[in-house]
Amino acid sequence: MTTDRGPTQSQASGSASGAQAANGLALVRLTIGAMLVWVFFENLGKGLYTPAGYASLINYYIKASHAPAAWKAVMGLAASHAAMAAPMQGLTEISLGILLLVGLLTRPAGLSIPAPRACARRDVPRSGDGVFGSSGKF
Repeated sequence: MTTDRGPTQSQASGSASGAQAANGLALVRLTIGAMLVWVFFENLGKGLYTPAGYASLINYYIKASHAPAAWKAVMGLAASHAAMAAPMQGLTEISLGILLLVGLLTRPAGLSIPAPRACARRDVPRSGDGVFGSSGKF
């Protein structure tokens, strides 16, 4: 005996998987939004949105990273214009985080997230700071 899936059964299973996908995307959106807001306040507390703090961090990245020379030149440009780049970095992180948390303009916000992440390059380990630091703190 064969079971014929009528239009109501296939629509029901399709809408259930669509709801699961929507819930998954909402969870990812909220997680990334919360992460951006968290990073903003963490960096604000460290003084990384001041021109001196931003330039110091970027210059450290230039010295400590194994990035290609072309990327180090881009980082050097950001460090030399820290008075403009630091507040822009902070404004971008907090505004994208809030937009994602609230659910407004999620597609443009999601597409623009790689830009500040690429400019910041905050993934270079610093001694005594973060998971990769010598202190072992999270």
